[in-house]
Amino acid sequence: MQGDTVLASVEKVKNDNRAEGKILKVLQRRNLTIVGQFKKSDPYHVVIPYDTKISHEIVIREGDDMDAPPDSIVNVEVTQFPKGSRSLRGRVVEVLGFRGDFGIDVEIIIRKHQIPVDFPPGVLRQVETLSQNLDLSETEGRMDFRSLPIVTIDGETAKDFDDAVHVERLENGNFLLGVHIADVAHYVEKDTPLDREALRRGTSVYFPDRAIPMLPEELSNGLCSLKPQVERLTLSALMEIDSGGNVSRYSFHEGVILSRERMTYTSVGKILVDRDPGECARYQLLVPHFERMRELALLLNDRRRKLGSIDFDLPEPVIAFDEFGGMIGIIKSERHIAHRIIEEFMLTANETVARHLFERKIPSLYRIHEPPDPVKVFEFNEIAVSFGYQLGPGVTKKNTPVVARFRDRSQRGRRHRRSTTRPERRELQSSISEYLPTIIKAFSTKSQANQKSAFSRT
Repeated sequence: MQGDTVLASVEKVKNDNRAEGKILKVLQRRNLTIVGQFKKSDPYHVVIPYDTKISHEIVIREGDDMDAPPDSIVNVEVTQFPKGSRSLRGRVVEVLGFRGDFGIDVEIIIRKHQIPVDFPPGVLRQVETLSQNLDLSETEGRMDFRSLPIVTIDGETAKDFDDAVHVERLENGNFLLGVHIADVAHYVEKDTPLDREALRRGTSVYFPDRAIPMLPEELSNGLCSLKPQVERLTLSALMEIDSGGNVSRYSFHEGVILSRERMTYTSVGKILVDRDPGECARYQLLVPHFERMRELALLLNDRRRKLGSIDFDLPEPVIAFDEFGGMIGIIKSERHIAHRIIEEFMLTANETVARHLFERKIPSLYRIHEPPDPVKVFEFNEIAVSFGYQLGPGVTKKNTPVVARFRDRSQRGRRHRRSTTRPERRELQSSISEYLPTIIKAFSTKSQANQKSAFSRT
């Protein structure tokens, strides 16, 4: 079935490098439970899975249906997997509701993707041993940031606050940026029940009306949430930034902070953009710090632009609900300098940490953006040319026979990569690759004033 781990043998490899094989043995079943719609019938009931990749209907015997109403949404425990003439059988373990019920879509997704909700007893027992208040032994040896005007800036509906920031102006005129991240590793020690469960979950899962955390709430919304006026343990990065937006010095510390305020993007926007009198009065002691943050964020953003960074600056959709929890629409989220402040500060911290690890050859995980596939560049340029644009003169000036053949096939509507042989593809890649640096530079460079497009008009 879909998602099972199997042992297979390769029987034949085709010319296009696609292989055919035979399943020898099912090593591990993935779908121990399946969510679907219950259908009453005679002599057996059936459940039609919501996962379209599961082609079998699940046979439910009388007495294993939990008296589920017809057409209700149910969760089924598999009691017999299909093999040969044997059908897929199961028993209903949950009746979730009906299509159209509020929240039923989330319940379906949780079970369809087998997202774990409840924590095992061993994890809960470990959490019970943790105190929600820091003692002296936990703060000893850590750098003390509790006297600094550190704040969190998040969305209106954020429940957990895992990063905080502060900015100072040094005597030499440089900025000192502090980025403080909740020290989760202090509580989640290696090979403990907490660690193993977090590894199994991999991430927190967010839905419009709820979140399923990777860690129990005592950690995710408690000890590892940088709430205001509460002492919290952090991993902190301090970065000195010069007038050109470059990090001239940095240091990393295990720290302890006391966040001054839980700020929202809306509140900071009212202070920095609208100059709202009420908001400025409410946070009058922090207003100079927010103004300093804006100055540094704009400096960092200017440096990134000069280095050719692509700034899509795309608004995020926000789902709007009525007072009963029903969705009433999707609106465009507001973006302003408050969002930019956090984005620039987090980018700077990430780059600083990555550079530190790279220069010291410390093994780490990186997300690497490879140069674009030359063939895909060519294909995209063919589309752009039809609208009167091109990515760069080299793409069209280079007109080797293989490029001509590739263009001809493109115009006839064939699938480019499938219809091009490997030698032709390598030749095409070589033909275009020499122009890639110029194309990438032209594509990523944005004029600082009134540049309409990264493309050049043909």
